Amino acid sequence: MPKTTKSDDIKALTVELKDLKNRVNKLEKKQPTTKSTKITWRTVAVVLLAGTAGALLILANLLFWTGRTLVEADLYKDATRSIIQQPAVQKAVADRAGNAIFERVNVEDLLVEALPPKAQFAAPTIASQVETTTRGKIREIVASKKFEDIWVNVNTKSHDRFIKFIRNYEGDGTINISDVYAKLVQRLQGTNLAFLSQVSLPSSIGTIQLVDAQWLPTAHWVVKYLDTLRVVTIGLFILLSVLIVYISRQRHSVAAKLGVFYAVLMLLTLVAVRLGREFAVSQVDSFWRDAATQAWQALLSPFVMQTTGLLVLSLVIALIAWATGSGKRAKRVQQAANDIFNGKFHKALFKKENSYTRWVGKYLVTLQWTAVLLAFILLLVISVSIANILWLIAALLIVSGAIQVSAAN
Repeated sequence: MPKTTKSDDIKALTVELKDLKNRVNKLEKKQPTTKSTKITWRTVAVVLLAGTAGALLILANLLFWTGRTLVEADLYKDATRSIIQQPAVQKAVADRAGNAIFERVNVEDLLVEALPPKAQFAAPTIASQVETTTRGKIREIVASKKFEDIWVNVNTKSHDRFIKFIRNYEGDGTINISDVYAKLVQRLQGTNLAFLSQVSLPSSIGTIQLVDAQWLPTAHWVVKYLDTLRVVTIGLFILLSVLIVYISRQRHSVAAKLGVFYAVLMLLTLVAVRLGREFAVSQVDSFWRDAATQAWQALLSPFVMQTTGLLVLSLVIALIAWATGSGKRAKRVQQAANDIFNGKFHKALFKKENSYTRWVGKYLVTLQWTAVLLAFILLLVISVSIANILWLIAALLIVSGAIQVSAAN
């Protein structure tokens, strides 16, 4: 048997090693890889906290709109004015007033009585012209600025009395004759009828129930503590969102997914508003349907704008979280941003690094996310409009850019 040298043995072993590697590679290709499906406490916590935060976001969105549009007097006045400015609402109000007039007044019969016998044949034509002219004048009156001011004034005073009643209400949701009598006596204090305060209604009459409104205690609680509820809900939402990102291993990825999740919730809210409006309008009499549609649109417009703003801001947050992550594409974006902001712009503004640039560089991510959170809070505080939303997003981008430019490399 021929002898083998050491180099021959090494070559043989190398060939065998390559052959084994090829076999292993083939086996790996044939057998699909399985990812670990182990559920950790972090995953469970993130899912539960995200669900809670999403619910708080929806609740905060509703509470801020409720306070702005339905409770606060000045903003309710704006909503009321917006409703009466809708053409379909003006038409419905005018037509209803015209119908009420001509249901009680038969113009043709009055003309037949007033005209001489030979001219009575013209009564139907004249009556039709009178009705057409009258209805046109009523529509002009309803569309006038004076009627608009009267409408707003009447509705605002009624709203003020209603909110005061709910805020001061103490009861179980039922109103009986004794409750109404007590309110009436209070208003009569200082008049000639003040003596009625000494008169008590018989129990058989005073206990007669007039209204059974089980929603009154809840409405009282919401109106009374509305400001606190708004602060608490938005505060808890922000706290939970920060906590979700903090406990996650892949923070940038989770923050991006969280932003997309919030955006989806806001999109579903918009869909729910549309479906709810369609259902509510479908229950209205056909005479008022067009007016009800435009009235709902005017009333819900601030809510739609606010929700849309939250949707856009959530997507911006998701984009920022993704762009600051560790993915390949994100790294390319970061490199491009670094070349722009930390290159020429930074050197043009700062000839050399100082304590400020080093501090910004150290807390760069914290400062940027603080700006995002402030923008989120401001969206729930400022007057909602397309212009304000665009200004807010522009301000967020400018502030983020300024922070980036100021950061030391």
